[in-house]
Amino acid sequence: MVKAGDLILLAYTPDLTAAGIAYVGQQLAHTTVHNPRYNHITLRQMVVDKAVELAFRRYLDEQGVPYTTVPGTSFTSHASFHLVLGGWRCTIRSSWVDDPESAQQVNAHPECLLDAAALVPSERIVAWIPGEKDLYIFAYVTGNTQTDGAVTDLPDLSNDPKRKSDSSLAWLEARLHGKAIYLAGYCTHPDYSRRSRRLAPGSRTFPTVSDRQPTRILYVRELHPIRELLEQSKTTAM
Repeated sequence: MVKAGDLILLAYTPDLTAAGIAYVGQQLAHTTVHNPRYNHITLRQMVVDKAVELAFRRYLDEQGVPYTTVPGTSFTSHASFHLVLGGWRCTIRSSWVDDPESAQQVNAHPECLLDAAALVPSERIVAWIPGEKDLYIFAYVTGNTQTDGAVTDLPDLSNDPKRKSDSSLAWLEARLHGKAIYLAGYCTHPDYSRRSRRLAPGSRTFPTVSDRQPTRILYVRELHPIRELLEQSKTTAM
């Protein structure tokens, strides 16, 4: 199980936000489905997930860990491809920590993340196809989202979901500032499904409040260290 020394710290550089926004913008431009739920919070999550993935791939390159990519199956996965390590298809589950007190606590005492919630929507558990080799990599990103006022400062483009998404991306590009990425741990889907517990919608967890949708929970200390996954990937490639 994960201990404090297993947490991996990666720098969050400005180009990660820019790359994440560019990627999400391309995905929105190429999909014919404009979901009204693509508000600034949803888009921010998509950008941060992509930023963490890019930072993780840089880390893998630096460590000489072999990996491949395979095409994704749907836009709802927030990616046109999946990272594959040791035969396992990886999904990034990142949490954006921008509450000043929580962000300061994490940066000063990263070991507090051992008590952080590692959440997965219940619908993902149900939709999984037995036999598929999927795993989740949980990461926590400290930073700040400068609002310069309420989110309602965004223009009202409710009748044009595409323009609303574009406006939200521009808002994020100017105000989304990451500081650090903490790779906390991983868990294969079958293992997560077996060991996780149901979390009541709207429950308060550290460092965030869970979604209003049905959610499953493990804590970071219950995950497996990322370095075990990297060693397995190296062994598999030999």
